Parts: sequence; structure tokens; C-alpha cells
Amino acid sequence: MFLLGLIGSMFSTASFMTRRACRSRCIGPFASGRRLFSTVYLRTGSVYIHWPYCEKKCTYCDFNKYVALKVDHDRMKSCILSELKCQLKESSIEKVSSVFFGGGTPSLALPATVEAIVSSLREHLTEDAEITLEANPTSATSRSLEAFRQAGINRLSLGVQALDDKELLWLGRDHTAAESEVCLQQAAALFPGRLTADLLIGRPGQTAGSLRAELRRLLRSCHHHVALYQLTAPRGTPLGRQVARGAVRLPSADQQGALYAAAVDELAAAGLRRYEVANFALPGHEGRHNSAVWRGRQYLGVGPGAHGRIVSRATGRRQATVQIPAPERWMRAVESGSGGAAKVTPLSGADVRSELVCTALRTRRGLSRDDWLAAGGGERRWRHLYQHPEIARLQEFVEATEERLAPTARGLNVLDALLPNLLNVLTSYDCEVGEDEDRETLSGS
Repeated sequence: MFLLGLIGSMFSTASFMTRRACRSRCIGPFASGRRLFSTVYLRTGSVYIHWPYCEKKCTYCDFNKYVALKVDHDRMKSCILSELKCQLKESSIEKVSSVFFGGGTPSLALPATVEAIVSSLREHLTEDAEITLEANPTSATSRSLEAFRQAGINRLSLGVQALDDKELLWLGRDHTAAESEVCLQQAAALFPGRLTADLLIGRPGQTAGSLRAELRRLLRSCHHHVALYQLTAPRGTPLGRQVARGAVRLPSADQQGALYAAAVDELAAAGLRRYEVANFALPGHEGRHNSAVWRGRQYLGVGPGAHGRIVSRATGRRQATVQIPAPERWMRAVESGSGGAAKVTPLSGADVRSELVCTALRTRRGLSRDDWLAAGGGERRWRHLYQHPEIARLQEFVEATEERLAPTARGLNVLDALLPNLLNVLTSYDCEVGEDEDRETLSGS
């Protein structure tokens, strides 16, 4: 089975901390004592903004999204700005290298809302900050693209998903193939070299030949970056119910693998390099926001249901944050001053290292020694990892050097089977040595 799409919240501890009131959590010096993380790691991060609303739900979607007849845009904007301000003060982040508006359908937000959020970050944004908006390629989106560009968006991710009208209707999408192509062409002109098209693979009846033809058609409008996601049928969704009663049959694991291999081959022929399991780009056109997350960097998660990973200014520890999922409950919590988080989980050193291995090994770049040390992994533990006999045994799937641990092309294909072996190597060291090495002095900090 192939691992496609983004890894969500992978690790948690048994207990969670209740978030303090906004006015108390927005103050407090950075924790004293020896730092576990490098200065760059502490001071630079990203921001994820979740816009939870959609015009309709797709048949396969189990994301945190809501269909609302009326949206109070001013209220949602005010709450996002308030929570963003508090989270920035609570985290150690001083510079923001990327912002990602996801959802939901964030292109349904008013451009003025996007502009207000971007403007609130101006003093934190790096000079070359990447600011991405997810959008559905409808005719309404096409008319709004210039306004979003003026609002500060400099990269667009379009959810094309398919280029067949019957399949789009079956998937519950609210656009046609023709609308997708028009929107892609307009977006390519407004965001040259900074456009991503998302495509679902593993649709019922899809063949390697039909997928290759669809990709060639897609590449005529979007030839810099393509993201592939495996169609799944989560429980509770219309598609999940259809699959459960046998009305729809998705491709088998072997068929999925063959489709994925055909897609990798077709995109490589067009010059798009697979730089992550699901992402393909011409050299120099990779998405920077997700790349930073895969490298274990900090990111704020703001908005209903958003996830984040930050180093707390108060404790000096990395923590996982999850916002209240329901928009109305989230806004009431923010407006009351108690903050929008449903839970905040302090992460142990083992949690941080495991997450880093799982995300970094999704990429062809892999896990570098520099990123490992920046995240407090420790020099001795790094040597144990890349020199371990199990890594040598897996050399067909993993390339190991003193400076980098990276999956081979074949390793990317079987990543979900590979990761448990690598995590076992980490666990073996922790069982022998414990957490003492987490107190090593960081080089270059």
C-alpha cells in the first residue's frame, strides 16, 4: 500500500493540558535553562490558517469543514486575528517564512479577510515569505484571483481532483473540467511558477493509460507542480457508505501501486521531480510551506480544527496544539478570552524525534544531520541512527551517510512499511541510553 497525502496528528500523550486564558498565556519570558533547539529552529516558523466553510461537502471528504447558509466574515476574521496574535506571543517564533490558507474552502473567504491576516503578520514575514491559498477551480474563483493576489497571496493550490465531468459530479465537486482548465490558465498567468494542481488517483475504473492521459492534459495548464492524493473512503462519508455496501469498489492495493508508478513515470517524463511522496515539481518550484513542516519546523495552527507544532515561550518545550473544531464553539472560546485550543500536548524528546523521522522521510531530501541537531536530536543518537546495522540492511530503500538519511526511489514507494523499522532503531537507542542526550549542547545555535 502506498502512503499518499499529508500525515496528520501522529503522536499524542495520554493526558492533555487545558489552555490558559488568552491574557495569561500571552505573557511570560522564554524558559530558562539549557536549550534543546537551535536558534534558527526557535525563531523561524510557519502559519497555517484554517477556513472551515465549504459550499458543499465532497462525497469522500472527512475534513473539518462545514456547509453554512450564512457566514459572519467579520466575526471569523476578528477571531482569527485575535488567536493568531496570542499564538505568536505564546510561541518562540519571531520570523514567519510561510503562510498557508487551507480548509474547507479558503477561496470562499473575502479577499479583505485574507489581506487583514497577511497584514497582521507583516512585521514577522521574511522578505521572501511564501503565502499560499487553497482554492476550488470554479468560475467564481477565477473572478477572485486578482483580488487574492492583491491581498498578498503569491502561491495558489487548486483542487482540480479530476478532468472528467462525470467523475467530478460523482465526487461531489462543484466545478467542471472546463472551469478547471480556465482557472488553471488564469492562475498560471497571475502566479507564474507558483501554482499547484491537486489530482485524486485510484478512482474507480481508472487505468494507467487513462491516468497518463489525464496528467498530460493537466500539464498543459499547470506544468510546474502537481500533487497526487489517493482516493479513500472514510467511514461516515457518502463514499464510505457506498464502498461498505458494495455499491462502489475502489482499486486494490496492487492496482493503486500500479497507478502511482504510472503517474510517477509520466510526471518524471515532463521534468517534474518527486520531492515528496505525493508532490512533484520542476526543480526550484517546490512548495516551501509543506517542506518546512516535513523538516520539523514550527508552525502555528489557527482556526477551527487547525493543528500546530510550536516551542512554548514559557516552557521551552515543543508541543502539539489542536483547535476546537466547530466554528461557533471556536469563535465563542476566542471571544471569551480563553483561547481557541481544544488541547495542548507537551511532546517528549522521543515524540519530537519520531515525528521528524516520519515527516522528513516522506521527502527525497530525507532527514539531514543539520535538521536533526536543530531539533535537539543529538549527535550520538544521530550516529547510532545512520550507522545502525538495520539501516545497512535496508540500503535498497534508504541511503545513509554521515550527513543525511534519505529514502531511495524504491523506498518512497514503500514508505509506510519502511517507517516502523526506522522507528524501532530509534527506540532501541532510547531503551539503552535514555533521554540524557537531549541535554547536549547544540552546535551552531
